[in-house]
Order: sequence, then structure tokens, then C-alpha cells
Amino acid sequence: MRKPLQDKLVFGVTLVLACIAAYVLLSAVRRPARDSLGRSFEFRMDDFMQVDPAMIVCEETGFIPVPQTAPVDFAVDAGGRLYIVCENSVVILEADGSPLHTFAVKGPVSCVAVDEDRIYLGAGNIISVYNANGELLEEFAGPGGNFRAAGILPHDMFIYATCAENINLYQLDRSGNLMRQIDDLVLFSIPRISMAMDPHGYLWVASPGERQLRKYNEEFELIDSWTRIGRTIDGFSGCCNPTDIAIRKDGTIVTTEKNIVRVKLMNQAGEVTGVVAAPDKFNQQINHLAVVVDNHDRILVLDPHLRGIRIFEDK
Repeated sequence: MRKPLQDKLVFGVTLVLACIAAYVLLSAVRRPARDSLGRSFEFRMDDFMQVDPAMIVCEETGFIPVPQTAPVDFAVDAGGRLYIVCENSVVILEADGSPLHTFAVKGPVSCVAVDEDRIYLGAGNIISVYNANGELLEEFAGPGGNFRAAGILPHDMFIYATCAENINLYQLDRSGNLMRQIDDLVLFSIPRISMAMDPHGYLWVASPGERQLRKYNEEFELIDSWTRIGRTIDGFSGCCNPTDIAIRKDGTIVTTEKNIVRVKLMNQAGEVTGVVAAPDKFNQQINHLAVVVDNHDRILVLDPHLRGIRIFEDK
């Protein structure tokens, strides 16, 4: 009566042992093929964390702590004053970090820009305009039914805005009316689509999902674009980079990245001309580094891990 049960047990044990033997044999067959490629075949992230010291062209010269928790984004005006948004507040500091003013805003805020005596905030589907005293001057809904602010940049008679929901670039007049739009940006895993204006009045826009930068004129005609994919210093790694851009007085583009967190200088042809800060300068869990260039052409980086603004200058 027990023989059928015993037969089943013997069969089950035999099957398990056969599977184990097959796995061991297959592993043994595969291992030499992999090992024959040598250690260079193995992916080591540390290889991409190293930067040739000769490429590092800036040095860190200062640090300004942010007197609020969870800084999100920041901007700098023509006088060097700093405007830091922390979800539901705006902190205004002098260029040396001395506090000027703090005021509450409708949030959570995702992006900020300044233009003369106006502060522009993007919070959800709303773009708000404040003065330096924290008084709300104007607010309007972003274009489209599901606008979600991912970047904002006032320039001349326009306000440029990017949307993290539709992945669009918009040109608005100063009252928020839609003038032009671009619909083919690519974004996956970060809430920001960065923009910067170069000294000749061309708008540079990141398309992070493509690891691409684009150059537009005022009529939204594409003048140039380039894509840089890769973990080496010449490329943008991961799925969405750069996380932010800024432009210096000579037109040099400053880029920040996640995945391999670093800050670089690139010319307008997309060639790396130097490194501002290597990966070993940052906590590698950082998902977004906001960057601006101030009135002295210094590079300011908002470090959310250290909760402060790091200042870099040319060596």
C-alpha cells in the first residue's frame, strides 16, 4: 500500500537532485566564458566616480546654509541676492548669506525664478508672481488642463515654462497667455525640465529623458541640439539628465546630474571643457542638484543633503 507513495518520494527527490546537478553543470560551463573576458568586463561603478584631477577647473570657496528645511530650488538676482524655495516658503538672503526676508506662499513650490523686482513661482498648475516683500501680485493657471510646473524662466516680454505632466515647453506673455509651445520633450523620473538663457538671447532647454540639450530662438525655432549618453565624463548617465543647467557670461553651460552626481562645464557644441565638482563631492543619493550662475560668474549649487548653497569659482 505504501509503495506508490514511496515511488513518488523517490521520484521527487531524484528530480530535485537532477535540477541541482544541471544548475551546477551549467554554471561551470558558463563561468570560464565570462572569466575569460577578464576583470575589465565586470561593471564597477567606482570607475565612473573618478575624475582626472587635471579636468577639475573649479574650487569650492564658500558655503551658505539654508535656514529652512527641505530646500527645493533657488534663484539669484542681478545683485547677487538669493531666493530659496522650501515647499511652502521663500527665503531671501544677501549674497553673503545674511537673511533679508522670509514669507509663506501657496505650495508646494517646485521651481523659482527672479526678474528685476519680481519673484516667479511654479506650484502645481499655478504660476504666481510676488514682490520682494512677499506680496502676491498676480497668479494664473498654467496652459492646458493638467499643467504641472517643472521650470520657469522670465525673459524680456515672455515667461517660459515647462510642464512635468505633458512634458511640454511653453512661451507665455507676461499675463500668462499662451504664445507658443513645444510638445516633444522627454522626461521620466525627475520633476524638473531646466531652462537657461545664453548671452545672445537663445533659450537652452534640457530634454532629460533623451540626455539632450536644445537651443531655440524667440520664435521657438530649433537652432541646435545635441545628445550625450554615457557614464563617462563626456556623457549624461541614467535615464534623465541633466537635472539642471545654468549659463555663464561667456556662454559656457553648467550641467548637473543624478545617478553619478557631478557638475560639469560644457561648450555650446556639447563638449566637456572642465569639471566643477566631481562625484566624490556629493552624496550619491541626491536626485536633483539645482544650479545658478551669479553676478560674479560664480557657480552656486543647492545641495539638499547638506541643506545649503555651495559656491564654486574658477581656480
